[in-house]
Amino acid sequence: MFVVWGLENIFCCKVPGRGTHGDARLDAVANGWNQWVLGYGKDRQTRLLSRLGMGKVNWQQLTLILMLCAAVATALLSLSLLREIHFRRPAEEVRHYRRF
Repeated sequence: MFVVWGLENIFCCKVPGRGTHGDARLDAVANGWNQWVLGYGKDRQTRLLSRLGMGKVNWQQLTLILMLCAAVATALLSLSLLREIHFRRPAEEVRHYRRF
């Protein structure tokens, strides 16, 4: 058996011919993931939103929040890309042409 990144309790993988303890641990991780993601329902969503300070919200408000988050993420990504383009050094031919 070998351990990936030293996290023996979580990511232990089976090497052929050396036992199946890694399978049990991988199954435990997969089960935890399924309980967390697939078990996410209205009650858990309400608890999460109340922890974030958004007690009772309807689907219109959630849609607006999602769109605002997407707009902010898009704006930050765009600014990052535009900044990279703006500070790029022009090609040598362009510099010679500007001097001419």
